[in-house]
Amino acid sequence: MLEPMDLMGDLKQGINHMLNYSEQTNFQPFLTKLKNARMVYLFATGFSQNNYTKEFSKDLMINGRSNMLISGETNLALSIKTLSPDDLVIFTSLSGETPIIKDSVRNLALKEIQIASFTRFGNNFLSNHATFPMFFEANEIPSPNDEVQSSMVGLALILDIVTRKYREFILYDE
Repeated sequence: MLEPMDLMGDLKQGINHMLNYSEQTNFQPFLTKLKNARMVYLFATGFSQNNYTKEFSKDLMINGRSNMLISGETNLALSIKTLSPDDLVIFTSLSGETPIIKDSVRNLALKEIQIASFTRFGNNFLSNHATFPMFFEANEIPSPNDEVQSSMVGLALILDIVTRKYREFILYDE
């Protein structure tokens, strides 16, 4: 039997945490790199992350920021060969510990290519290797099939916050 949870209260607390985090975070260095990068590459490590990353890609395009979604670990590894320090690679990941991307992340560092990471709050491989580590709340929510799920609304929120901050940056801060 599952213990009852206040799922709406949990959501509200998570959103408030994310908004407080965004107010305390200096996005300026990341926004500068995002604007000035030769090309922005986006890589998502999971199904939900990919959905939110596609939306982020569209939002960047609307704001005039060309970008390219990389699908699959093999394509990520192949893409690194053509990247330069003028590029930016953005990873979206729940844990930041996805084994299949670790070699690629190390190779990006060797080539001095800057990385932005969006992972759940906490210490993890991806955020430790990112030039611009950013975080989101990923509350666990119960599921009828006994699997614990992580709410990814925090990822959607931080990507939307970054999109809005980027829009402000390109419209008002120049």
